[in-house]
Amino acid sequence: MSALLALMMCASLGQPTTYDLSPKLKVGDELRFTAKAEMTFAGEKATLTTRLKVKAAEVGEDGSLTLETTQAEGKATMGGRTSNLPPQKPSRTRYGRGGAVEGLQGENADAIGYRQANLNAFRAPEKPVTIGERWTTAIAEDKRTGQVKAEATFELLALENIRSQECAKVKATYRELEGAAPAGSEAILWISLKDGWTMREERTIRNAPLGSSPTPVDVTRTVERE
Repeated sequence: MSALLALMMCASLGQPTTYDLSPKLKVGDELRFTAKAEMTFAGEKATLTTRLKVKAAEVGEDGSLTLETTQAEGKATMGGRTSNLPPQKPSRTRYGRGGAVEGLQGENADAIGYRQANLNAFRAPEKPVTIGERWTTAIAEDKRTGQVKAEATFELLALENIRSQECAKVKATYRELEGAAPAGSEAILWISLKDGWTMREERTIRNAPLGSSPTPVDVTRTVERE
């Protein structure tokens, strides 16, 4: 009996550790972020810096999550001139279980907004994963919202601490599979193991969906939780 117990303990010790990356926010939780985006727009380098307040407005029993985002402040620098961004009304994004974008409410609830939301979304795996494990999510075309067919792939690279919070370091690749100028991105995300949400993001976007630009724009963006 003791030999069998020892064998079972050895087997369990040999199993790789798994990590749950699913969102764990509760209603009323508030997160604050600073985001910076750099791009070349109309032949000139432009930088947008914003501070965002994100609040968990609804959490469903099915794992769905609705976040309300408010832009606390924003500045744009272009051609050596800096100006304040106009205020925006709070917007809401509803995520399904694991992070799939299910609905937008607010000024950006259009085709551009849905493409941006899906491109930026972290989709947690359906079950805990080990370091080195990959998972892929297909995003279906939706003519109602304007979302195009796309694919998102993720890989858990390592664990790292950011300001004393243990985080999963995740590589994220996103690519649209249709359209005249399909968007795509490569990113490294640091996901808090405590609440399942982003602590830091470094992302490069090709052909970023920007409604104000007549031609495709490449964007480099960083996001940091405050």
